[in-house]
Amino acid sequence: MDDSRGPRNVGEEGECAPLTEPSRQPLTAPEAKLKAIQKAAEYSFPTADIQQMLAEIERGRRR
Repeated sequence: MDDSRGPRNVGEEGECAPLTEPSRQPLTAPEAKLKAIQKAAEYSFPTADIQQMLAEIERGRRR
């Protein structure tokens, strides 16, 4: 590509784009993520039996 010929179109710009994404820093520190996971693990919620859930979903589809 010859830069002396003026503005390039979008396709030509894409040809010049780097092939790899620039390195990005994580938005949240690993320690903060770990703390959030540990806090969430302290809670206990009732869960349904997977077979029961699938049966209820299937019954709903048949209506």
